[in-house]
Amino acid sequence: MPYPNNYFQPFYNPSPQSQGLPGKIVNDFNEIMANDVPMNGSYAFFIKGDLSEVQARAWSPDGRIVSVPFKAVLPVKTNNLPSETKQADLGLSEDVTKAFMEQFEELKERLSSIEENFSKQSTTRRKKEGDSE
Repeated sequence: MPYPNNYFQPFYNPSPQSQGLPGKIVNDFNEIMANDVPMNGSYAFFIKGDLSEVQARAWSPDGRIVSVPFKAVLPVKTNNLPSETKQADLGLSEDVTKAFMEQFEELKERLSSIEENFSKQSTTRRKKEGDSE
């Protein structure tokens, strides 16, 4: 007489999985589709691949997707630079300023000469128009 297949299987209760934040990593925010944003009013977080920006997106009550951008701000530590480097940077900016000022002066001179030419031409035209009347 074969034994029936009556063996006891222990009850397996899977532990609840940890819930992560909804969202994904994208190269461009244009890759995000409407179905990537949860419809329960919670935010999904989309991270650019280069970590330069994060966007939180959620559906608003009027049926639109609201985006909240977060941009990365890198701290600038200038206190640790040697004084020579600071002076070199200042000198560079002074040189650049001087070059721009020279260009502006040259443009100013050109504009002045163009204005003079136009004023001479308009004076000549007025005289010719006055003579012909």
